[in-house]
Amino acid sequence: MRKTKNLAAGLLAILLVCPGFASAYEKELNGLAGALTQKLVEGRKKKVAVVDFTDMEGHTTYAGRFLAEELSVQLSSLGSRTEFEVVDRLRLKSLLKEQGFEATGWVDPLMGKKLKKAAGINAIIAGNLTPFGDSLHLSVKILDAGNAKILFATSTDFAKSKIIMGDNTPEKKNPPAQNPPPRASVNAVPPPQSVPAPPAVEVRQKVETPEFVLELVECWASGPNLTCLMLMTNIKEDRSYKLTTADTRIIDPSGNEYRAQKLQLGTDEGWDSVQRPLVNGIATKAAASFGGVSPALRTIALFEISCHLDGIGQYKAQFRNIPVNR
Repeated sequence: MRKTKNLAAGLLAILLVCPGFASAYEKELNGLAGALTQKLVEGRKKKVAVVDFTDMEGHTTYAGRFLAEELSVQLSSLGSRTEFEVVDRLRLKSLLKEQGFEATGWVDPLMGKKLKKAAGINAIIAGNLTPFGDSLHLSVKILDAGNAKILFATSTDFAKSKIIMGDNTPEKKNPPAQNPPPRASVNAVPPPQSVPAPPAVEVRQKVETPEFVLELVECWASGPNLTCLMLMTNIKEDRSYKLTTADTRIIDPSGNEYRAQKLQLGTDEGWDSVQRPLVNGIATKAAASFGGVSPALRTIALFEISCHLDGIGQYKAQFRNIPVNR
């Protein structure tokens, strides 16, 4: 155990001094790889596979495949210095095909058990990408290959870029100078019009309290899973905010109640609760995820969420008659 801790500590030192991670997405990916490597070493996982990252509906995208590949490369480099190996992703796709599975980001216990038996894989890294304005939020989990149990979860945000989103079209360059054509009558050219600014995030409903403002952006669902996205802005001095799944619920038009399964505040996530300090005047993204809802649900009659503030108490916010996007 002492050796494992020393390896993890040494790994973090490598990440702090290693040059060459100048790109923004590489810095975030490097930090993510470090956190995952530390947990893999501590959990004594010897063989790891990284599957494609998916969106909230379980679909793979270019960004999901790109980030999964980049993370796999970094983990392989770090793992070679510690105690585990990373399965090559081309080999992983071949293994999945041999075992009768599609090469998607979906992981179930049967798939994990077959990979463990066929190739000795004992940990699978999966992730979900959620777009938010000009950024992508990536939630990553280490799953036990034998039962798909979550061993560790973390998240980070990436700025959208041509590299991540797959828009690698080279910029047009000016053509070489040529002799001008014969002059003709020239009409005055009107000045170019200014480009309009991108639209602000549309807010459906807003709740204002003496301490903070909570804005509901949207609720969307895929099958039985539903997520409500919000913006929370602290309007007083900097203070720690806490959300709990026990105090977060939705009620459908038939009166059925569903409690939240997972919460997000900023880059922090939690299955029971999530807590982090909020700076005055800065809108921070928040999200509540629910499971088991009817696939036919199109409207939420009531969405209720409570916020606990250190030294202040509890505030309850309610939103009503919310359309559900599918």
